[in-house]
Amino acid sequence: MERPSGRGLAASVREVVPLWAALRGAFFLLVYLARTSLPERFPNHNKDWVGLPDSPLLDALLRWDTGWYRRIVVEGYAYAGPGRESNVAFFPLYPSLVRALTPLFPSHFHAGIFLSNACFLLALVVLHDAVRAKHGAAPARHAVLFALLSPAMVFFSAYYTESLFFLEVAVAFRCYERKNFWGAGLAGLCASATRTTGVVLLDAFGLAELVALARRREVFGWRYLRARLPLLLVPLGLVAYMVFLKKTFGDPLVFTKVQEAWGRHADASILDAVRGPFADPRSEFWSRLEAVGAVLMVALLAAACFVLEAAPLAFLAVTILLPLATGTAISIFRIAASAAPLYVALALLGRGRMVRLALLAFGGALGVAGTVRFSLWYWAG
Repeated sequence: MERPSGRGLAASVREVVPLWAALRGAFFLLVYLARTSLPERFPNHNKDWVGLPDSPLLDALLRWDTGWYRRIVVEGYAYAGPGRESNVAFFPLYPSLVRALTPLFPSHFHAGIFLSNACFLLALVVLHDAVRAKHGAAPARHAVLFALLSPAMVFFSAYYTESLFFLEVAVAFRCYERKNFWGAGLAGLCASATRTTGVVLLDAFGLAELVALARRREVFGWRYLRARLPLLLVPLGLVAYMVFLKKTFGDPLVFTKVQEAWGRHADASILDAVRGPFADPRSEFWSRLEAVGAVLMVALLAAACFVLEAAPLAFLAVTILLPLATGTAISIFRIAASAAPLYVALALLGRGRMVRLALLAFGGALGVAGTVRFSLWYWAG
């Protein structure tokens, strides 16, 4: 039987905080040493701004997509036209929260880094609480370790949306499991205002309800429907953004019409995502590594079918397969990293000590390499 939420969360805080402090402390030391001891990428045509020149540690967390969020926070949204890079591709909740927090910090850069790190810690606590309630203390601890030693570990502390989305997804699933449908709906609304795939939470919950009805775990009727109506809040974050885009730029779908600028095409396939970097002799090492990562992610997804329930499995499947179906494996480690069910699957698949250590070592090694690359302005997802 599941423990009361208060006691469970308190126990999760006691378990998670020391792990988070130790491994994030090592992470920040790695970032500082990389930034102060190794040469930054040069020439670097992507560097048209410097966030915090007086702070090597914090400045190293301001790279690549940070520039797009910076423009949204400082200047607002702009649309350059179909197929051209524009900040309308980036959803509004994260920059809105950064802007709201900025008066409390020296700059919006400090606010964004604080927001990312705070959300990451909270997401780990919720993840631990959820896994412990269902699978026990050991898998819960392992799930947290897999998140801390993720190949995309740097993005959980950077000026990016990964930590916020991770928290929203973890809270949505946790609330749904506890039949707190208002909490699940509101968390899902926030998720769909943070990233496109947030809206998939509604599909995942719908699938879970169909399975429950088919197995006669629930009795269909008005009371059943009324209790679950708050789940319909999930897509409202996306809808609100589309209304804003329609009002501002005359087209609610402009966020989809700029994706080709990042190599994403509607008529492509997963095979294109895997073959592309190896077919192009100009591809960098990390791009080819992401293509290999795409294969590993699909294999992991297949294995997850044996350990995850319908809702988290469906969400994880769409999170991994939808970006790959656009013909590129770009950022696949980062995209998958914020899907909370990924760490549940890894914890359950890694029950054997040797398998678990191998997976942690692999993820941690990629995470260290990606962190160093990101700090020095090399592409890392």
